[in-house]
Amino acid sequence: MPERLLTLEDSSLSERVYTALRLALLRGKFVPGEALSLRSLAASLGTSPMPVRAAVQRLIAEKALVQTASRAIIVAPFTYENFKDLMRIRMELEGFAAERACMSKDRGLVGRLKGFNQSMLEAAQRHDVEAALAANYSFHFGVYEAAGLPQLTDMITNLWLRAGPYLAAVQRQPRASEILSTNSFKIQDRVIEAIRTGDRKAARFSLAMDLRFAFAWFVKTYDFSDNRLGGPLKRDGTEGTGPDVRPVSRDEPRRNVKAYSD
Repeated sequence: MPERLLTLEDSSLSERVYTALRLALLRGKFVPGEALSLRSLAASLGTSPMPVRAAVQRLIAEKALVQTASRAIIVAPFTYENFKDLMRIRMELEGFAAERACMSKDRGLVGRLKGFNQSMLEAAQRHDVEAALAANYSFHFGVYEAAGLPQLTDMITNLWLRAGPYLAAVQRQPRASEILSTNSFKIQDRVIEAIRTGDRKAARFSLAMDLRFAFAWFVKTYDFSDNRLGGPLKRDGTEGTGPDVRPVSRDEPRRNVKAYSD
């Protein structure tokens, strides 16, 4: 007898479970290499293992989770080379989305982005890291959705799933969150101004610079060999180890923040 099809109720539940797990990965609730138990996840979500299994298989297909040879489910491991490649791709795609957002006819867009950016800063200043990350997420996806290209937003979302370790690292360092958010606030304010004035080149450049700054902090702070944070942070929010990666400047060659043409 063929395996039974999911009922509409089962399908809806599976989708909700998938959304919950996906959001947890997007917000850094799991660390790289962490083993996941279907039963434990089901218990946490208040459901049976069946919809959890279906959701996990989707996340494996999206490369956010990995099934080992022993059939264990783990959060995808994190390496420096993978992260570097991931950020390069994100700079291209997310910069392009910011450029496209400059053409949005949504009159309320700039006001919403300013609100998200301010909320991120205020949350970080009171060391509410989770709220700061949530506001940062809202800011970025407010920009990406304004690009008006749903497939582009889906691609960016899938890339964010693999950046969970970065978010997990920030959550464990409230002081670092304040430093990062303060710098991001200034850079993201440039993104907003560029969208307001329709300056597509500046929007793309500033969004990419925001990602590059975060990358520079992360590679100086995260121990890729052990998939964990390194030693205590300095006052400037870095540990002082790892590659010397600096934020881009306006004088840097355009190969780092390349503009697409329509």
